[in-house]
Amino acid sequence: MTKLTTIFVLILLVLGTQRATAQEAAVDRPRYTLTLPPGFELVEVAGFKAVCEPANRKAVEEALSALAPTTRPATMPADLLTRLESGRSDVVKQMVSDYALADGKVMEEHFDKLAAELKRLEEFRPPLFYLCTTNIKLKEMLKSGAWTSPSLYYNRLADEVLYGETVPLTLERPMDDAIVAVIIEGVDSPEALKAKLQRLVTNTTAEVSRMISGRAMFLVQVTMIDAVMQEVFTPMKPPVEQQWLGIGLSGLTSAEYGQAIIGSPKRELLLLVAAELRRNPVRMSTIDLLHPAESSALKRQYVAAYADAYRRKSMAAAGQITEQNREA
Repeated sequence: MTKLTTIFVLILLVLGTQRATAQEAAVDRPRYTLTLPPGFELVEVAGFKAVCEPANRKAVEEALSALAPTTRPATMPADLLTRLESGRSDVVKQMVSDYALADGKVMEEHFDKLAAELKRLEEFRPPLFYLCTTNIKLKEMLKSGAWTSPSLYYNRLADEVLYGETVPLTLERPMDDAIVAVIIEGVDSPEALKAKLQRLVTNTTAEVSRMISGRAMFLVQVTMIDAVMQEVFTPMKPPVEQQWLGIGLSGLTSAEYGQAIIGSPKRELLLLVAAELRRNPVRMSTIDLLHPAESSALKRQYVAAYADAYRRKSMAAAGQITEQNREA
């Protein structure tokens, strides 16, 4: 693989981290399906699913029935689909004008794929189960092997149960049943149980909405970048010392096009994809855009970090040039 191909592919992979991860996640393996712990029952109310012991069933049903609707971001997949339908023709026209394309048909194909992905994301319903139990009971089940779940882990050394604070969403294959632990005390009253369950359901639902909203916005912007890179700059086969310009311009204009669909100001979208990340070990100041490093010369764990820093610096450089020469 030439350096030209390597850089362009790396940039696309970094922008599409979730898509690249999907290729690994698509490996066939059985989907985890929840089996009820011994002595527990499944409670389904208003689209929510909880698992509890019979003594707590009434309190759980009342808690789920009384849940108030959560406020969702204005950038959910359905919102973006509506804006995409009404604004895509204007965005395509702008792309054609900006990059002197013969017509917008090649860009329309990218928008069709975007609409299909947003539709799939809109229909996604994560299989969440809220497990209401005491810490002692949960520990006993996991320790004895009477019941197991990938979401929960018993640490024998620490003699405690470990579980994640967030729900990992999987869209590229059927998602495993996810268990959210609602830990109650043996002395908790029914009212205390209801309050804990409602609080956790509300917080989890809001967090899932934020993650889905973030994925939807990500899909829009990365589609814009992909479209410009694949249809405009990749066919040009620019030499290594000029690749940064195509990468930078495709990122800059993606914010221009994306704001019409996402609804956020261009400046905010630019900050998401162009500002330097503090957690990136590769600093933008160390990148030489005219002489990019070969991926083979980098340690494996730094390849993606380098590509991301390279992309962000490319956008910063392209932004300075366009700002200084706006009329031209």
